[in-house]
Amino acid sequence: MRMNSRFFLLTAAIGVLVTSTLSLAGPLTPPAGPVTSTGKTLTEVEPRIAINATNTPGDADSVYKIVNPGSYYLTDNLSGVTGKSGIKVVAAQGVTIDLMGFSLRGVTGSVHGLRADGVVEVTVRNGHIIGWGGDGVHAQGNGITIEDISVNGSGGWGVFLDTPYPNNRISRVSAGLNTLGGISAGQVGLVEQCSIYATSAPGISASSTTRVERCEIWNCNPGVLLTGPAGIVRDTSTFFCPVGILASGSNAQIEHNIIHTSTGQVGLRATTAINTFLDNTVVGTGDKYDFVAGNRLQLVISQLPESIDWPAEVRIAGALTGVSGQNGLTINADDVSVDLGGNALIGIAGSLDAINVAGSRRNISVRNGSIRAWGGDGVDVSGASSSLVESIRVSDNTGSGVRTGERAIVRDCNARSNGMDNIIVGGYSQVIGCVADASTGGHGINASFVQSLVKDCTASSNAQSGVRASQRTRVQGCVCSNNTLHGVHVTFVGVVEDCFINANAGDGILMDAGGGVTIRNNTISESNGPGDVGIRILNAGLCHVESNQIVACNTGILVSAAGNIIIKNTSMGCTTNFNIIAGNTTGPVITSATAATATNPLANLTN
Repeated sequence: MRMNSRFFLLTAAIGVLVTSTLSLAGPLTPPAGPVTSTGKTLTEVEPRIAINATNTPGDADSVYKIVNPGSYYLTDNLSGVTGKSGIKVVAAQGVTIDLMGFSLRGVTGSVHGLRADGVVEVTVRNGHIIGWGGDGVHAQGNGITIEDISVNGSGGWGVFLDTPYPNNRISRVSAGLNTLGGISAGQVGLVEQCSIYATSAPGISASSTTRVERCEIWNCNPGVLLTGPAGIVRDTSTFFCPVGILASGSNAQIEHNIIHTSTGQVGLRATTAINTFLDNTVVGTGDKYDFVAGNRLQLVISQLPESIDWPAEVRIAGALTGVSGQNGLTINADDVSVDLGGNALIGIAGSLDAINVAGSRRNISVRNGSIRAWGGDGVDVSGASSSLVESIRVSDNTGSGVRTGERAIVRDCNARSNGMDNIIVGGYSQVIGCVADASTGGHGINASFVQSLVKDCTASSNAQSGVRASQRTRVQGCVCSNNTLHGVHVTFVGVVEDCFINANAGDGILMDAGGGVTIRNNTISESNGPGDVGIRILNAGLCHVESNQIVACNTGILVSAAGNIIIKNTSMGCTTNFNIIAGNTTGPVITSATAATATNPLANLTN
């Protein structure tokens, strides 16, 4: 009895729910009469006007003419007429034309494919414009957008915008075989992602303030022409154009472009000054650059040989290999900075210098990379004054590793196994923190000109001396070991101090000309070949030899010229500790037997 009551209540509840649902859903019987749409038409959703003789009748110089704002579309291909443009837009504001993938096809004697005169906010998109006698698109106005069209075979320009306004845009346009050029942008604002090809005229011509970005241009002359001030070409590629990019205005910025050239072509050209070229890459067999003076240049070198004929910042794009009979980089200008960027310049048999300065120059810098196996010098900036060579690894060159002119700084370099001096500098120069090892025919470091500084360097296992210093040059804090001749060879009023000199086949320190040299606080050991000496003074006087420590040499200190001062030195374990002729000022020699009672502070000590 209790189960039946529950079943009755459940059945009643379901009945009420079904009745309520049917009431909310409305009647199931359709209304009388035919079925009609309750939605909006496409025209109501996006009101558009077909371009045809009824809606857009033409006039004496156009097949179709648009005079009112609105969204227009093409319903079929349009065939041109002699003496007329295809579609003309006049005195209208707010017009969109969708070609719907159809073509505007010109005929002999036709004018422009699409013409817009004095318009504001006009957009043309999505179709093809072919074979018109004038321009494919010819527009004058403000706020013009041309996008997603192809324009081919026009007697004039593919796209021609004659406008002083910067808020126009040309996007994703393909233009080829147009007689006057691909795109004449005027002060258009932006030309982007366009492809231009096969015209003997400019691919893209732009006036002031126009930006050209991410375009590709083939076989045009030039690829891009900037005729006005403040234009920009960025991230664009040109292929085999007689001139890749030409700046004939001022204050243009050309950056991050890739230019492909062949013989007789020029990658980048500026016929006016005050333009900026940044990080462009030019490849191929043509000339890379042609600039007038007065432009800012940041060049990327992607192949050798190359000449730098203007003040520039130069970067190297990857490891580059030289060619026989030529230098790698030839610098023909002042104020050039070469940054190898950690990359290598690699010579081959018969090559000349990796980097060479031609003529009399100044302010050249070379830094940050490797140079090896050139037939001449690794770095030859001897024709320049005030140069900087730093953080360069230079090895296995037939000539010198690094060769500089006057007032140079060579810093933090590693020069090894070069056929002549590993490092040679002109007068008034500095060599700091360098390693110069295993020269096969010269010195480790040659600073034998006027008033230079060699500091905190290592010069070992060289065919001649570790350091050659002359003419008031200072050698300070260096390590010189295992050299075939001398550790340090110094003349003419130089200074050698605080050095560690070990196991050289000749003398530890040799002074043999000019006199007036100061030698102090050095540690010298194992210059122990027949006749070899820790410190040798000959042929001149006025030298000051003080507070040096000599260990295990054939002779500790040998002075065979008069007029020198020799004080406070220590010589131990040598066959002869001191051999000093008369006529010199010398502290007394104190041995271990007399050391306890010695009181002279200038005494020389021996064991």
